[in-house]
Amino acid sequence: MGFAVYIVALIVVYVVLNFSKVLKFIKERKRLYELMEKIDGPYALPLLGTTWQFKMDPVEFALQLYNWGLEYSSKGASLAKFWMGPYPMVIILTPEASKKVLESNVLINKSSEYDIFLPWLGTGLLLASGDKWRGRRKMMTPSFHFNVLIDFQAVFDNQSKILLEQLEEAAKKVKDNTIDAFPYIKRCALDIICETAMGTTVSAQTNHTHPYVVAVNEMNSLAFKYQRMPWLWIKPIRHLTGYEADFQRNLDIVTSFTKKVIEGKMREFEENGGFADIESSKKAFLDMLIE
Repeated sequence: MGFAVYIVALIVVYVVLNFSKVLKFIKERKRLYELMEKIDGPYALPLLGTTWQFKMDPVEFALQLYNWGLEYSSKGASLAKFWMGPYPMVIILTPEASKKVLESNVLINKSSEYDIFLPWLGTGLLLASGDKWRGRRKMMTPSFHFNVLIDFQAVFDNQSKILLEQLEEAAKKVKDNTIDAFPYIKRCALDIICETAMGTTVSAQTNHTHPYVVAVNEMNSLAFKYQRMPWLWIKPIRHLTGYEADFQRNLDIVTSFTKKVIEGKMREFEENGGFADIESSKKAFLDMLIE
């Protein structure tokens, strides 16, 4: 009884000392709930939101969101909502609604669900906001010009051929020639990104056990869990469940690999006075950044 009274007293003191902040929070939440009431979505429970309905498997969860989108778009809705615990998420269902978001220079701030990527990706173009995002975009746009991408066609062709070989071999091992192509496409994309962006190869398509390949897959899986399970947003729970240890172990692998590639490129640039043997248009994105 005494402990309960003590807790209540602490809450009362906190509210009194932070009355303006508490009042602002209540007004903002009230406004948020009023806006969310205008958007249709699956049934949500207090605190848990819609998470109690979520599928645990990433593929099944993606299909679940897709089916929800079909359900509400068939009713003529341009938006649908679901709740990640006490936080609302909005699904865009029409090209017109997408256009308003994608063409906006104001709606560029990333939500807190992206925070899990910060230790891995930093505040680059993907996670930056405001003036930093605009500056990064202006700096990087020339490197992704259509003509630059054409010059990497040989990389795309080579990795695509490997992909086809991998799919053909996999199809031979099943009776009905039906396979899940997504893991193969994902590894092909990783090889293309590493070669065009960093100028290095990890052979993800042929070497599935490469530490970087395994760590990237684990990081993606951990990121999905973080976004799918709001209770993991609380750091002590992440430590108690072992999530934080898994995350840090794989984070060390991916960041150390990236650092080694950058250090190697920097050393090559300093020793040779540049990347003279590579045509300007065919340099990896990292090479252009170093120059």
